[in-house]
Amino acid sequence: MRSRTVVVLSLVPASVIAAVAWAEGPRGASPTAQVVLVIGDGTGWQQWGLLLAARRAAEQEAPSAFERLAAAGTTGAMTTWASDSLVADSAAGATALACGVRTRNGVVGKDADGRSVRTCMEAAAERGLWTGIVTTTAVTDATPAAFTAHVPGRRLMPQVADQQVRRQDLRVILGGGTQYFVPRSKPCSAAGSLGRGIPDAPSARSDDDDLVAEARAKGFAVVTDRSGLLAGPAPDRLLGLFAPFDLPYAFDRDGPEEAVAPSLPEMTARALEVLGKGPRGFFLMVEAGRVDHACHANDAGAALEEMRELDATLDLLLGERERRRDLLVILAADHETGGLSVASPKGEALGSDRLGLLGTQRRSLEAVAAEAWKSAPTLADARAAVPWLPEKAPFLTDPAVDGRGPFLGRHRAPFGDAASGAAGVVFATDGHTATPVPVVAAGPGAERFGGIHDSTEIGAALMDLLSGR
Repeated sequence: MRSRTVVVLSLVPASVIAAVAWAEGPRGASPTAQVVLVIGDGTGWQQWGLLLAARRAAEQEAPSAFERLAAAGTTGAMTTWASDSLVADSAAGATALACGVRTRNGVVGKDADGRSVRTCMEAAAERGLWTGIVTTTAVTDATPAAFTAHVPGRRLMPQVADQQVRRQDLRVILGGGTQYFVPRSKPCSAAGSLGRGIPDAPSARSDDDDLVAEARAKGFAVVTDRSGLLAGPAPDRLLGLFAPFDLPYAFDRDGPEEAVAPSLPEMTARALEVLGKGPRGFFLMVEAGRVDHACHANDAGAALEEMRELDATLDLLLGERERRRDLLVILAADHETGGLSVASPKGEALGSDRLGLLGTQRRSLEAVAAEAWKSAPTLADARAAVPWLPEKAPFLTDPAVDGRGPFLGRHRAPFGDAASGAAGVVFATDGHTATPVPVVAAGPGAERFGGIHDSTEIGAALMDLLSGR
């Protein structure tokens, strides 16, 4: 498996604004801005702790990009509550960041009373900034949707796609989710050639609207595989749809007989090429979305690989800061997933050899389970991907016994607890938690992000910044 580079971005607080990553124009003119917000979905302090512990186990002495971003700027923490629960989902968590308001779980771009709320991305576009989203999930999923749409339920993904193409002034849309853009009567391959190993799928729309054709008519260059993304000069508008729904895990991409899809750093780099052409600056939201999925599955190996890609994305962004000194990079999360901890039972020593087992994992447990649990994997199948898996590993724990319940239990991949626990990683749940998450920022005004903030305060700061206030 090839190592992958990941860039992680965060959120920017409100009052940072005038003093920060804005370059002053002529007197009376609005300032320009260059802002990248990186959201690690489900990525709390624990997930970063896993990355750092794994690096130590592998005797990687150089600091991670996460550590270098923190050293170059300011580190804080953020609470992530929803209006109807102390534990937020991605819709409520991302809406707080995008709009600066607290809302109910499942709601996208609206407040708790159901009223649509202006997003910071809309505010940026109104000021003439070029805007874009990059994600390893479907571009219509909860986190990118919170910045680009207003719907009462996160599952209304065809409506999200409608708004992204028809109502938003986006310059870049990169990720998965092709099935929400092609007409009901056509498969995803109608949008363009699929990358090797990416399965075709029917449309998920209920109408025959062709949003890919509409995007082309609006001036978007449309790409559907990795080679198309990387080819040629950067266009002025770019729509990249690389999978029917989510992109494959980093574990399951680009190896022999594996799917070929662009990495998060590759998509981020291309997005910056496009947005960098904007005369007044840009705002880019980058989401490492599949950290969350790996932690839902209690798959520590897949989570670690996604964290490595996120850290590689941050490395890319730090390189961009060398070229763009007024670039503000913010790293944050919508919530933490899994209650992950690097631990050993009964106070026993946890050696590098044990945690280092994660480095020998070959596939995600989702891949082992054959396309999201549609077929039942055998223990032999699992041990081919996870060599250290105990010989009597259980498929699943019983929700009635462990208290996780059917909602959480539906996310879990077979063998997750056994594989992760044997390598020294323990999960408290396969759902979200209310654990505060990190906020790290580097660039003009980054010092304002120190301390403990609520997610709505971070969102309000970001709104101020991108509104030019």
